[in-house]
Parts: sequence; C-alpha cells; structure tokens
Amino acid sequence: TVRGQAKAQTRLMMMFATDRLGNGRVKPAWQPSGQLLAIASTRDDELRIQTFSRLGQMMQSIPLGKGEPVWCQWDCSGTTLALMQEGVGIYLWDNLRTPDMSADAQCGVPLRLCPQITCTTTFCMWSRSHPQLAIGTSAGKVIVFNKKESVMQLHDRKGKHGAPVTCGDWLVDNRIGLASGSRVKISKPLSADGAQWESQCKFKLSGAMSRVPRKFKGAGAPKLLSFSLQHPMYVAVCVGDNYMLVFGTRESTHSKEDLGLTFPEDYGPITGFQWLEDDVVLVALSNGYVTNVDFGAMVRMRQAQGLPECIKATGTTKVFNEYLSCLRYSTASRRIAVCGDNGFKVIRRTKHELEVLIDVSLEYTLTIGNCIDQVQWDHEGKSLCVTATNGFLWAYDIVEIS
Repeated sequence: TVRGQAKAQTRLMMMFATDRLGNGRVKPAWQPSGQLLAIASTRDDELRIQTFSRLGQMMQSIPLGKGEPVWCQWDCSGTTLALMQEGVGIYLWDNLRTPDMSADAQCGVPLRLCPQITCTTTFCMWSRSHPQLAIGTSAGKVIVFNKKESVMQLHDRKGKHGAPVTCGDWLVDNRIGLASGSRVKISKPLSADGAQWESQCKFKLSGAMSRVPRKFKGAGAPKLLSFSLQHPMYVAVCVGDNYMLVFGTRESTHSKEDLGLTFPEDYGPITGFQWLEDDVVLVALSNGYVTNVDFGAMVRMRQAQGLPECIKATGTTKVFNEYLSCLRYSTASRRIAVCGDNGFKVIRRTKHELEVLIDVSLEYTLTIGNCIDQVQWDHEGKSLCVTATNGFLWAYDIVEIS
C-alpha cells in the first residue's frame, strides 16, 4: 500500500455528525472563489440544505420536504446553488447569506425549477464557463436551462437520446457530452445566449454499429463520462464494473482512436476516474487500487502498430488496504485526493509514481452498509471535504510543507 512521510499539513476547518446532518447521504458543494460550503442532507425525515462559512459558522438552514439529495453544485460564478432532490426535481438558490452581510440583509430562498420537467431528471451539471445548466431526463430528453435568460431550451431532436441520460461532462469551450445506454453525443460549443444543440460527434453504445465490444454489450448504461484536458480531446466512458471505452472527439474521428480498457476482477469495480493534463487517466478501483493509464500513448501506438481494440490496464498501485470509494483531481493544485478504509490521502503524481503528501485517519467507525464515500476539492485545490454515507462530514485546509 502506498505510504510516505507527510509532505503537507492539514487543518480541520469543520466537522459535522448525525446530530447536524442526519444519518443519510451527504452532498457538499464548495462555492467557487467564495466563502461558503453548502451541504445537503436528510435530517428528521426531510431534506435540509445548509450553508456554512469556512470557519464552520452556519449561515442558513432551509428544509425542503421529503426526498433524498442526489446532486448539489454551484454555477461557475458561485452565484447560484442548484440542488437535485430525488422524486421532486431541481431547486435553484440565489442571494445566499455570506459572513460579511448585515444581520438584517434580505436573502433568497431555494425555488423549484420547472417541477413538471425536472422531476424526471437523471443527470444535471452546470457549464464550466456560463450560467447554463444541462439536464438529462429519464425519457432521454436533453434540456439546457439558461439562467441569464431564465429559459428552458429543449433539444428534442438533435440532442435527444433513446434511453435515460446517465452521465455527462462540459468542456471549457462549452461543448457538452452526454451518455445513455444507447449512445454518447457531443455537441458543438453552445452559445451563451439562445443555445441550440448541434452534434459534433456521436457514438452508438448498443445495437448495430455499436462501438462497445460484444462481450461488454450487456454491461448496462455508462455510469461515468469525462473529457481529457488537452487537445485533441478524448472522451472516456465507464461501462459496467470494469470496462472503460475511450473515443476521439474530432468530427472526422476514426475508429483507430477507439480504445477499450479492462481491469482485473480482483481489483474490484471502477469507482471513479480523472484525466490528468498529459492524456493520462487515473482510475480508482474499489478494492483499494489506483491505475495510471497513458491513453494518449496507447492511441498513438494503436494507430502506428495495431494494438488490439481492448487491452488490460498496467501500472497499478495499492492505495488502501480494504476499499477505495472516490478519487478527485484538482487541476488548480495538481493534487489527487482519495478516500477509503478509515480516512483519506492526498497524493501527487511525479513522473510515473504516486507520492503521498498526506495520510489522514478519521474518527469514524465503519458499520455494515456504511462507509466513507466521497472527497471533494474546492476550486483552488487548497481545501477539501470528506463525507460518509451515514451523515458525517469533515473539511480540511491542506498546506504543503516548504
């Protein structure tokens, strides 16, 4: 298991347990370049959204009725907080209280966004560059909500999927890729105003002309999708427990840019993956492993030398002894955070090796059916929060030792 002398220090910013957050899943969201951490959780049998300063002071706490939190995210400017509630739909919240506001200042409350439409939401994500919210539904519909114009733009023909939309990702240039059990579609850049979906490329995942090898066609709908960080861009999708498929995204993309990757079953299912700047992808596997995969080099080798379309992963490191539930990479600080077992680690990739900066054990008792489940960086990569499935959250500042 990868270990090392600590090369950074942690400072506990705040810690909350079941008395504050209830005993279910917790969905946190750091405000971009802001002062707040939003936390959605279920307490006393109802969803509650709470906001805290970075000193742990509660700013606001609002109940939203029955229904588990599914997703919580700020828009790119940190102005609007969006929350998805299971079976209910999407809430938007503007004008939140901040530590520097006067006690009598008027603040906003969460408002439901088109409940007759968003109650069927299966995926949603804010654009990285504009106040636009991409929404995929259980009927395969694709909607872009333009916050600036307060317009819901339904892309019913060119953007529609034939099955529920399960995952997606925005590029910095405002293209969006969405996946369902039937296909992956990638748009051309969407304009900030009056966006209309025009497909740049699309790949079938089922039926005739499917790009998924036959032995994986019954693996189900993709559960993760992410774009690489440099040009030409690749898109990776996770299909089933231990298969990843990578496509080129150029309009004239050739099947020789397709590459499939399998992982040994004893490493456990894929729990997440993150692209690095050099077309390397880090893949987290549930039995405690992290794999480095240089997809850029593999695609070049396949084009030149004819590698098979599906190969086995190499370059694997044991990071936790028992389980690994989440991996997150900060492009701002180039740090990697992983959580599992009874804590979290912050690591850094130097050349082809993983170097430990921090190894933190949390005061948390594992119980049947519960675990530490996710870690999330703030937008500067200087702070992170860790959550558990039964109502715990820890937030830390990370400072490297000079």
